[in-house]
Amino acid sequence: MKLEDLPLKIIKFLGPLENSLIEERLIIPTDNTDDLRKIAKDVWLQTIQPYYRKFGIDAVNGIFNFLVEPLKNANYHGCSTLDNPIKMGVFMTSQALVATYNDGGPYFKRQDVKEAYENKIPHPEKHKIEHKDVGFGFGTEIIYDLSDLIYVETITGTLFTGVSTSKGVFFKNF
Repeated sequence: MKLEDLPLKIIKFLGPLENSLIEERLIIPTDNTDDLRKIAKDVWLQTIQPYYRKFGIDAVNGIFNFLVEPLKNANYHGCSTLDNPIKMGVFMTSQALVATYNDGGPYFKRQDVKEAYENKIPHPEKHKIEHKDVGFGFGTEIIYDLSDLIYVETITGTLFTGVSTSKGVFFKNF
């Protein structure tokens, strides 16, 4: 996805687009939560942290949780397969970070889900799964708490989560 293809609400949140950076990944579903943690950690330490250090900003460990919780949800609750992997993107500007997730499923194509997520209210439908590392019901709360902006694109079923560089998951070194 190109910056100009992003929803207007996301473009406005990102602020000035000069010196922006985009990274997109295709992620094969896995039963190993450590694989997902490694992906989130790699995106944080190899992409996000170096980008923001150019602006004197450290992306602290809250960024890891900001990335891993929606990724775990996409992996364990979505419809991705080997042939249709999870699509994850990060869009960075000096003012904000936006992460996107598309798991190929119908959940984020629903208007009731869009309204719940964008207003950060619990959705009554719970997806219980049998896995030792997930399914405790805290993931959505973490997403809500760490995100300054949540946007759901119902046409594509894409979740956008955004955080401002002025928030606590970033630390400015002046």
